[in-house]
Amino acid sequence: MGNKIYKWVLSIVIIGFIGMIVFISIDLFTGVETQSQEDDTKTDDNLTDIEEVEETGDQEIKELSQEKKEENKDADYINPFGDTFTKKTLEESQYQKYINYMAHQKVYADRMYGFYKITPERIDFLLEVLDIQTYQHEEVYRDILTRWEEGDFSQAVEDHNRVWTLQNGDVGKATRLLTEEEEQNRLAKYE
Repeated sequence: MGNKIYKWVLSIVIIGFIGMIVFISIDLFTGVETQSQEDDTKTDDNLTDIEEVEETGDQEIKELSQEKKEENKDADYINPFGDTFTKKTLEESQYQKYINYMAHQKVYADRMYGFYKITPERIDFLLEVLDIQTYQHEEVYRDILTRWEEGDFSQAVEDHNRVWTLQNGDVGKATRLLTEEEEQNRLAKYE
């Protein structure tokens, strides 16, 4: 009789153990699936207001300011980027976007969603903002913009990725400078 009870208890323990492993496996699989879906949603949320482009070597990205100027044409004030933010109302997160998208004129990344043409007027505007505003990463911005003001874009990949990292970027890390021809092709549509 003791042997039968032992086998019965052992069977229950083994069945319980197998059930627990199956439950944990299903829970882990479901958690991974849910996380993957959340990551996809997060990426989609990051693309608001900007068209997603195909992930190809020949990216066709658009200059954003013309569209913005049209949207804001009735505004009392439009900054050089086509927005209504003044030097006093420009928040650091938007400031980072301006630098990031200006760098897109010069760099290649697997995914990019638009760019701002680098102009002296835009560089001056952003440098003047630094004289008025206090930003957490002001030194980074001033370093980048001062070099750009002098025509030095040799570190544009690093510049882009510094700002991209401050923005908690997870898609679109710059990997190289564009060739002269690639940059001219990017700009040609907007000249």
